[in-house]
Amino acid sequence: MATLNNIAQNLQNKSIFITGCTGFLAKIFVEKILRVLPQVKRLYLLIRAPDAKSAKHRLDTQVISKELFRVLRTKHGDEFNSFISEKLCPVAGDMAVEDLGIQETHLKVVIMREVDIIVNVAATTTFDERYDIALNINALGADRLMAFARRCHRLQMFLHVSTAYVCGSNSGLIMEKPIRIEETPNGESNLDIEKELQLVEKKLEELQARGVEKAEETTAMKELGLNRARSFGWPNSYAFTKAMGEMLICESRGDLPLVIIRPTIIEATLADPFPGWIEGFRTAGSVIMSYAKGKLKCFPANAELPMDVIPADMVVNAMVVSMVVHSRQSASFIYHVGSSKQNPTSNSVLASCAYRYFSSNPVKGKDGKAISIDQFFFYTSMDNFRKYMNFYYNMPLQALKLANLALFNICGRLLKDLTRKYNFIMYMAELYEPYVFFDGRFDDSNTEGLRKAMKAGGMEEGWFNFDPKCINWEEYYMKVYYPGLVRYAMMQNIAQSLENKSIFITGSTGFLAKIFVEKILRVQPQVKRLYLLVRASDAKSAKHRIDTQVISKELFRVLRTKHGDEFDSFISEKICPIAGDIAVEDLGIQETHLKQEIMEEVDIIANVAATTTFDERYDVALNINALGADRVMTFAHRCHKLQMFLHVSTAYVCGSKSGLMMEKPIRMGETPNGQNNLDIEAELRLAEKELKELRARGVEKTEETAAMKQLGFKRARSFGWPNSYAFTKAMGEMLIGESRKDLPLVIVRPTIIECTLVDPFPGWIEGFRTAGSVIMSYGKGKLKCFPSNVNLPIDVIPADMVVNAMVVSMVAHSRQPQSFIYHVGSSKQNPTTTSLLADCAYRYFSNNPVKGTDGRDISVDKLFLYSSLDDFRKYMNFYYNVPLQRPMATLNSIAQSLKNKSILITGCTGFLAKIFVEKILRVQPQVKRLYLLLRASDAKSAKHRLDTQVI
Repeated sequence: MATLNNIAQNLQNKSIFITGCTGFLAKIFVEKILRVLPQVKRLYLLIRAPDAKSAKHRLDTQVISKELFRVLRTKHGDEFNSFISEKLCPVAGDMAVEDLGIQETHLKVVIMREVDIIVNVAATTTFDERYDIALNINALGADRLMAFARRCHRLQMFLHVSTAYVCGSNSGLIMEKPIRIEETPNGESNLDIEKELQLVEKKLEELQARGVEKAEETTAMKELGLNRARSFGWPNSYAFTKAMGEMLICESRGDLPLVIIRPTIIEATLADPFPGWIEGFRTAGSVIMSYAKGKLKCFPANAELPMDVIPADMVVNAMVVSMVVHSRQSASFIYHVGSSKQNPTSNSVLASCAYRYFSSNPVKGKDGKAISIDQFFFYTSMDNFRKYMNFYYNMPLQALKLANLALFNICGRLLKDLTRKYNFIMYMAELYEPYVFFDGRFDDSNTEGLRKAMKAGGMEEGWFNFDPKCINWEEYYMKVYYPGLVRYAMMQNIAQSLENKSIFITGSTGFLAKIFVEKILRVQPQVKRLYLLVRASDAKSAKHRIDTQVISKELFRVLRTKHGDEFDSFISEKICPIAGDIAVEDLGIQETHLKQEIMEEVDIIANVAATTTFDERYDVALNINALGADRVMTFAHRCHKLQMFLHVSTAYVCGSKSGLMMEKPIRMGETPNGQNNLDIEAELRLAEKELKELRARGVEKTEETAAMKQLGFKRARSFGWPNSYAFTKAMGEMLIGESRKDLPLVIVRPTIIECTLVDPFPGWIEGFRTAGSVIMSYGKGKLKCFPSNVNLPIDVIPADMVVNAMVVSMVAHSRQPQSFIYHVGSSKQNPTTTSLLADCAYRYFSNNPVKGTDGRDISVDKLFLYSSLDDFRKYMNFYYNVPLQRPMATLNSIAQSLKNKSILITGCTGFLAKIFVEKILRVQPQVKRLYLLLRASDAKSAKHRLDTQVI
């Protein structure tokens, strides 16, 4: 491209050493160089990792695999991987240690000999970072890199990315000038970096001498950083330590060419490689998305002060042009890259556009419904915002605190949660205060000069545009920034975490696992592979089961439509059926080569396999739910790169316990009834002994099954569990908790799982589940009453919500060597009741009756709920069991005695009288007549009540 000649020629065969390359800005920089300037010789990317293999893995998963590289990937096609291998060299190291932590001596020598340009983008950008960490990375890290640069034989340029907010509390027009050593924004001239380091060291020693918890140490170090920053006039430890970093490298650079780029608030790309790409919620994004989710209605800010936002690709363009223009010039140059001087926007424009965009494109809540929003309100002073928060939130919280004391801590958890939210909002407001009330504009005379130099040098501005005057802010917010926030920042965090990952899934022909598989394939099609363990004798049978019992289901309709004619090839590429069985050792996988592949490739194991039958045979339930889970964990320990073991259990492992069930592990041998004497080995021997005895007696299979079911039921009840399902699932948790070692483990405990709420479409279900079997029996007229406390909560959760929790938890805790337990239910946050379930069932089936075998509508009465099982037993005994126990002759005798009799009955629209009337008519149709007294004004009204409320 002729228009790129000047820059391309300058960077041809150049080697560039880049730090911080797994961060947002550095990724865009790397992509830009590779796409627009492929003649570059090599990019050495410093990555925080212990060795070359780990550095390569981080590069592949956290940089190259990103959607950002989509255009470059398309451009190179099949040659993409070889191009990347040729141009990129991951370097294992760490800016936070001496000599950048590079252990490979040979590679270090090559870098020092070959590198022409160093680009320092590494930083911790957290405003309230621990002071020791911020100092070590932002200040000392930059200085270490400069020391390394001075050892590079042919270095032509050191480019350092800082922040415009090193100006601190200064206001007005902020100039592009260096910060002298010891210079501070508030005019204090006593800043001594060495003393700051000594202060940090002393504080750490004091905290460690006191033996404080890690969390307390972190809080103390964050507070220290914030206090020290504000004492000199900087808003936070980020800006403070970035300023110190500038001081140190300017002091030590000697005659090395130095460019310092000071961007303002960096947000989504404007155009390059495509509009709207962003990673995570950045400065403005976190506030905007909290507003879009309905969590934030107001914020302190001067609505009309300029808000200095700059798209990330413009910052990268300025970086590229400046390092070319100033290569080999033994001076230092500083550039503000922002918009407040040339084309300012404001907080009011940002908020107004947010209201318009999210009103037309609302974010969905957890319930799948659109979240409605009001206009965003700005408090023009921090004092007014504090008054608002105090009156509407803090004062009610104090009242709740008093009420909680009077009510013996009944509201303790709620109070703690609300207090935490209040403190968080106030903390964030105070953290952002220096920015939202910042009354300054950043002079960009140097940057404007750079733009002119670019044009004068024949460099095409279109390829390296960093002129903010071209930005239409409303168009940027409405068509680029907000869509990018939703598409990339929200979805990337989860979906991208699964890119190129391989997942081993058990129980994949079951209800929940099918939804899990469909979700992964639809939301993250770039998942590498799903290995689905299927109970089958061979690969052909496993493939057949997947095709007929999983992929062919209506559940996959949306995915099938999405891929069209490519659906089958997509499924073949992504899904690998594995013939096996968790009920046997080594999961029953016979194919040695395939087993080895799984052990080498799998990143995540999701164990969804279970027998969910409440009264399962004890031997079967033990073998699948308890031993099966333990076998999968044993297999997991043999997987070389496993990052996560996810196990689906049930919330009802709590057994007979009542009150608030905590998300805590079940210790080995622990029982709900407090005996805590459960011995799993003894239970296995007991089941084996019972089975041998039954077979020695030569009993029929049905009798053997009944006996083994009864054994499981009795053993469960003896320890405080309701049935063999909950009992054996609890044992499964005990076993994997005991054997996991340091493997990251997430246990998801759903409550009563029913049909999908929204995803992939509402209402998908397979078979009659826990509540469904009762409801459909009622809908078919086979069930008129049931035992249940109408006022107690029934904990129902849609299946897609369980799957969402599974996906989020396994991403959130990947590589974290701890165990995490999550209840996924509704009883605490949004409880429903059996009375509501029954009432809705009556209304639905009254309007949408089920057809009987004769084709006629089945009418239903309201389902009667007995408040105790004892009352229900009495009812069943009186109306069903007693008649069943009497000889037929007795029944005939009773029936004959009513022949030709006339009976006057009162209260016949009531529950009991209806049953009485129906019984007489069914058992003795030769009764002469039943006179039914109904409360009515006339015969016609009485007939109408009889027809509508009884018959």
